[in-house]
This record gives sequence, structure tokens and C-alpha cells, in this order.
Amino acid sequence: MKSQAAIAFFNIVLNLILIPKIGYVGAATSMLITEILLFVLYYSYIAKHLHAYNFFGVIIKPTIAVGIMVLYIANLELSLAMLISSSAIVYFISLFLLRVFDKDDYLLIKKVFKNGTKQKV
Repeated sequence: MKSQAAIAFFNIVLNLILIPKIGYVGAATSMLITEILLFVLYYSYIAKHLHAYNFFGVIIKPTIAVGIMVLYIANLELSLAMLISSSAIVYFISLFLLRVFDKDDYLLIKKVFKNGTKQKV
């Protein structure tokens, strides 16, 4: 409870600093920083008192894939629909090349596409 109060206070102070200077971008930045800090606090508490989980080992490859997608987006000027669809393709190709998916994931994807092609009347 104390950590939530401290984070709320931190968010208010950060909003008071950033919003007058950079507007809605400041509000978004403040919220992002606050959420990251809150995640770190909760994660450390859970790892200490309940169960330690190698979360950072799990997210490194998807984070790299996001970075590749961001570089792709930053260097193109496409219509919004083309940008969204092509960025999703780049992201999933990056995940595939980084070998993020395991055998169970491939079976699930195959099942989804197999069931998706059948239409029930």
C-alpha cells in the first residue's frame, strides 16, 4: 500500500514537471515511467516473497523484435493501414528468426489456422 502511495505521488510530481513543458507527450512519458517503476517494485516484491521468475530472460528476444519493428517503422512513410500490417509481418518474421516460438506455439498456430479456414453453417 505504501508503494502505491509513493508511486502515485511520484506520478503527480512528474506530471507537474512534464505536462507544462511538453503537453500530452509529457503525460504519456510520466505514465510510462510510473508504470515501469510500479512493475519493478511489484516484480521485486513477488520475487522476494513468493516466487522468483526469470522474466528478463523471457522478454529479451521479443524486445529485440520490437526494436527491429521500430527501425522498420521509422524508416518508411506508408499509409497507416500498410504500416500497421507490414509492421506486424516484420515483427512476426523477427520473432521467427530469433527462434522465440517453440513446438507448442507452432502447434497452436497450426490449429488456429486450420480451424479458421473451416466455416460452420
